Amino acid sequence: MKSKQSFLWIAAVLLVSAGCGGGPTPAQLGYQAVRQSMKALGHEPALPLTRVKIASGGSQSIPLRLQRGECTLLVAVAEGSVKDLRLTVLDPDGDIAASENAYDASASVQLCARREGDYLALLEADGGRAEVFFSGYQTSGSLAGASRPSGASCERTDGRLTPGTRVLGELKPSDPSGLTAGCAPTPGPEQIFEFELTERMDVTIELESAFDGVLYLRTGCSTGDELACNDDWGEVGRSRVSLPLDPGIYYAVVDGYDAAVGEFAITLRVSPERSPAEICADAEILSLGQVVRSNITEGTARFNASCAGGAAGPEEVRRLRLPERRRVRIEQRSDFDGVLYLRTVCDHATSELICNDDYMGVHTSVVVAQLDPGEYFVVSDTYMPAPNMVGEYLLSVEHTSPEGEGIEGDSCTNAARLPLGESIELDTFDARDDFASRCGGEG
Repeated sequence: MKSKQSFLWIAAVLLVSAGCGGGPTPAQLGYQAVRQSMKALGHEPALPLTRVKIASGGSQSIPLRLQRGECTLLVAVAEGSVKDLRLTVLDPDGDIAASENAYDASASVQLCARREGDYLALLEADGGRAEVFFSGYQTSGSLAGASRPSGASCERTDGRLTPGTRVLGELKPSDPSGLTAGCAPTPGPEQIFEFELTERMDVTIELESAFDGVLYLRTGCSTGDELACNDDWGEVGRSRVSLPLDPGIYYAVVDGYDAAVGEFAITLRVSPERSPAEICADAEILSLGQVVRSNITEGTARFNASCAGGAAGPEEVRRLRLPERRRVRIEQRSDFDGVLYLRTVCDHATSELICNDDYMGVHTSVVVAQLDPGEYFVVSDTYMPAPNMVGEYLLSVEHTSPEGEGIEGDSCTNAARLPLGESIELDTFDARDDFASRCGGEG
């Protein structure tokens, strides 16, 4: 394997080195570091460098215009107190095209656009504020075709992947070394696993490793292209790539970060590709007053929200029909960090009416709205695609008249007693809407 260091490592070295003397500001040094590291690796700029500031727990979006078949390396390097930086790219339909969950201050993804259009890069910062330098660079990759490219293959393979079968293995120092990943420094040995698709499918490959593993997908080795790459998925010992693929032969590569080796398990999962419109057509009915218990496992990740950094994990969609105008409260209680949002048009993200990530804790989401007669779509989503971001949840729908049926303490004549020095909990969902403050508006 080539002894080429990752561009993020180079960027970090340049930042530290440049910070030892006077001259340019830290922001300027950040721009220079990213550009110099890309130039050192032979990547030409494809997008202008962009600088954004993100508060802790916040997010920023950057619009991208990409051409079909072009492969672009997107890089985000942060300064500040941020601990975790996450980069997600949404395609023109709002689906996840690429994602990297980086448990440090840098993230990168390689994206081969399947069609021309307006894409969106979402940057999220946890554990502190961030000043992020975002850029894109041309790579040698290309869009996966309908069959194996002429001459693209791997001279050796270490096994064949079958959908649904967990393959155990061990990466050893004596294994051959001839490939390098696009998302992490991988100067050590690797193992290569082949699989074939006879029709277009949604493909997910998961790697569990006793070391810091890296997983990437290629159309070939010496002459093929890298289609996807992931270092850490939720934690150091897990990696995951997920994308739709055309019929053909592909190669999943198990590698180690900075030549790490050890035992691992790799699993291939495939399912027929389903568009958001197809998922919406099969959405089950959610009735007023109903309580639903369900379980999100891996599922699809075709929908995104306006809150929770886009809600990039798998989701479930339900259809809610109202015969008349009602005040509605929908509550989701989950074993994971869930997200809940409401749309008027199922497969149109711009039709979203309301979205909630956390309501008094990460395990509860609540939306309340006055809704006219008609059809609505309730999306139970997950904050991000990670092993601890799936599980069981309860979904309930309450409703009352638009004006409210009234509760104790709903007026001056039946005001509730407020004991001194005590805390009380109030639920105003069914309260009448007959007062308005000067500062808070109606409600």
